Amino acid sequence: AAEVESALLRLAEVQDCAVVAAPDTLLGERICAFIIAQQVPTDYQQLRQQLTRMGLSAWKIPDQIEFLDHWPLTAVGKIDKKRLTALAVDRYRHSAQ
Repeated sequence: AAEVESALLRLAEVQDCAVVAAPDTLLGERICAFIIAQQVPTDYQQLRQQLTRMGLSAWKIPDQIEFLDHWPLTAVGKIDKKRLTALAVDRYRHSAQ
C-alpha cells in the first residue's frame, strides 16, 4: 500500500490518499485507493495510465478509485481504514448494480 500511496501523492491532482485491500469474490481482494483531490480528474483511465508511466507494476494499479472530501477518523484521529474498506465494498456493490 505504501508504494501505491507514494505514487499517487506524486500526482498533481492528489492532495492526500489512502490505499486499502477490499475483499473481492473473484480476485480474493482488490486494491482500492481513496483520494482527497486538489481537483477530481474526469478520466480515471488517465489516472491509471499516469501510475503505469511512473513505473508502478500493473498488479499494483488500484482496481477501484474513490474520491472523498475528508477522512473517516478513529477515536484517536487516525484514518479509519476499516471504515474505508467497508466504504469500498459498499460503493463497489452499488456500482455493479
